[in-house]
Amino acid sequence: MLGGSTTWGFGLSQGQDVPAQLQQMLSHDQNAGATTIKVLNLGFNSEGAYSFTQTLVDYDYLDADVVIFYSGYNDLNAPNYFNFRHRSPLFGRTGYLPLLPALTVDKLTVWNRQRQGEKGTVVFTPPSATRTNDAATLTEQLKTMESPAAANERPPAQICSPQWQFYCERIVAASELVLAKGKRVLIVGEPYINDYHVDQQSELERVLKFRFAGEPRLRYLNLGRVVDLRDPSLCWDGMHLSVEGNRRIAAALMQPALEMLR
Repeated sequence: MLGGSTTWGFGLSQGQDVPAQLQQMLSHDQNAGATTIKVLNLGFNSEGAYSFTQTLVDYDYLDADVVIFYSGYNDLNAPNYFNFRHRSPLFGRTGYLPLLPALTVDKLTVWNRQRQGEKGTVVFTPPSATRTNDAATLTEQLKTMESPAAANERPPAQICSPQWQFYCERIVAASELVLAKGKRVLIVGEPYINDYHVDQQSELERVLKFRFAGEPRLRYLNLGRVVDLRDPSLCWDGMHLSVEGNRRIAAALMQPALEMLR
C-alpha cells in the first residue's frame, strides 16, 4: 500500500495504521486463502503520487499481486516531487532504509505531548514542492525508471483540468506500471478534507474511467465520505485519523481488496 502520512500512520503506534489493520482483518477472514494475504506499508510522510512510480520500481522484487494507492492530500497544492527514500544515500547504495529513527521521532513527538498534557494538535505540513533543484533531479531519475508506456502515454490534457493534471498523470503512470507487470491496482481516495479535494478526486475518477475503460484489473474506490474529519474521535488533527478512523478505512478496503485478489 502506497501513500503519504495517512498510509504511514503519522501520530499513531505501530499496528494502528490502515495497512496493519487491513492485514489483521484479512487474517481473520474466513474466506479460503485469506490467511495467506500480507499487506505491506510502503507509505511515508509527505509523499504524493509522484513518488509512486519510483517506489514501485524500488520494491519490484516484492512481486505484489495487488497494489493500493491511497492518496490526495499531498497533491492538493503545487506539484509534489518529494521522495523520502531517494533522499537517502544509504537507500541509493543498498536499496535498504532503516525507518527506526523516523519512526522514533514521530512516536516520541506524540508521546511527549501526551505526557505533558498538551491539548494542542501537531501541525503537519507537506514539504514545498517548488524547489527547482529537487524537481529537476527527481525528474531525471524518473525518466530512467519508468517503462516506455508509463513515460509516453498520458491522459489527454482536456480530460483533466490544469490544476490537477500533474496528479492525474502521476496516478496514471503508476497504474500503467503496475498493469504492465501483470498485476492489479486499487486506487483509493482519502476522506474529503475540503472542496478542492472533492474536485481533485472527481477529476481523477473521470480520467481513470477514460484511460482504463474496460480494464478489470484496475478499480477506483472513493472513500471521501467514509470518515468525517471533523469528528475528533475519528480524526485527531483534521487530517490524520485515529485508530478507529483507520479501522473504518481498512474495513471499507477489505472487500474490494479481496475482490481484486480473486
